[in-house]
Amino acid sequence: MMRNEVPAPLPVTAVDRALRLLIMLRQQGALSVTAAAESLDVAPSTAHRLLSALCHRGFAVQDRERRYRPGPQIADPVAAPLSRAALTRVVRPALELLRQKTNETTHLAVLSGADVLFIDGVEGEHALRVGMRVGRRMPAFCSSTGKAMLASLPRVEVDQLHRTGLAPWRGTTLSLAGLHRGLETVRKQGYALNQEESEQGVVAVGACLLDGAQRPLAGMSVSIPSSRYDRSALPGYVDALHDATSEAQKRLSGADHSR
Repeated sequence: MMRNEVPAPLPVTAVDRALRLLIMLRQQGALSVTAAAESLDVAPSTAHRLLSALCHRGFAVQDRERRYRPGPQIADPVAAPLSRAALTRVVRPALELLRQKTNETTHLAVLSGADVLFIDGVEGEHALRVGMRVGRRMPAFCSSTGKAMLASLPRVEVDQLHRTGLAPWRGTTLSLAGLHRGLETVRKQGYALNQEESEQGVVAVGACLLDGAQRPLAGMSVSIPSSRYDRSALPGYVDALHDATSEAQKRLSGADHSR
């Protein structure tokens, strides 16, 4: 810089302020509107607007004390995320193992916002069986894979996903409090059960697959026609599901994320 050259002023745009908020969230872990406003030297309403924008894009979430915390977009990654094509390739043998152990239809699904999206499956061998759901989307709270993945998220992130309420499904509406009670049951028992919640005639048992940061990566499930489902057989389905998810986790830990 020449001696007479005047230094350029520091940027004070909304983008710069949002980036500074991201840095504070990563460094401090929790941030109130008041603290954000004081750090940025702006009005609380301006800080609130910036933090709300970060929440909308998943860079922040708001907890029960109305403080802001890092959102899923800036969670510390342990490895680059698998593409859906790579995920299905890696997990497919575990899906086939689950089908082999149960003779029932198995599915692999991922979260897509507050929904669950089925991305792969292996159809059962019984004449009466649950059909494939690949490509279908439904609210996560009504499916076994969706509930298993939601149960693996922090409560504040579940709240953020459903900040406008839970979508009605099959003529019923579940409250957020009711969802949290159900997710606590999933956490305690280690699997999620869907008894004709997603659709009539289908019972499904699901569990979550975690990534290297211990965040939900996908869900696996086994689906049984309700006319053949016997609750006394549930422990066997759960054991088979846990064997299959353990196999999937082993394969994921050694997956080539570049493919």
